[in-house]
Amino acid sequence: MENIVIRKALVSDVPAIMDYLNHIGKESDNRTFGEEGIGYTVEDEVNVIQGLEENLNSTMVLAIDGNKIVSIGNLFASKRERTKHISVLGISVLKSHWNQGIGKRMMWTLIEFAKQAPDTKSVHLEVRSDNHVAIHLYKSVGFRKNTTIPNSMFIRGQYYDNDLMILDVKSCFIIMFY
Repeated sequence: MENIVIRKALVSDVPAIMDYLNHIGKESDNRTFGEEGIGYTVEDEVNVIQGLEENLNSTMVLAIDGNKIVSIGNLFASKRERTKHISVLGISVLKSHWNQGIGKRMMWTLIEFAKQAPDTKSVHLEVRSDNHVAIHLYKSVGFRKNTTIPNSMFIRGQYYDNDLMILDVKSCFIIMFY
């Protein structure tokens, strides 16, 4: 894991980001998309990254092993005055790199960004209620379950619940070990 570099995503990363996203959809049913892919075009992803530059409460970071993206994490916040204090977190890790501490490093990186963001007060995320490994990770960095959202995902003919988890970033204290 010491060879993993975490850095901000750049427009020049878009082709590799698209390859990564198309790959991870095939690895797990814990995402909002599957084998069909993310449904974004290269232009869509370029617009997302460019939009992040205009919002001081939002970011996308990559974990890179050699020259390969192995994890993507993001925080997206509205620009609207009434809701810009809430960021929504998303994170994924390539299956080949699970259980190596990358997810926790990515979470710490995103939380530290949120703590420094000018408006962010809390971070929200949704996770499948039966994804115990991810829930354990989120709890380990301070997230707490707020509620369960029934039937949030429909996968291969079956509905799954999601848990909404929230972190108050202005009152959290994190010690990073890596």
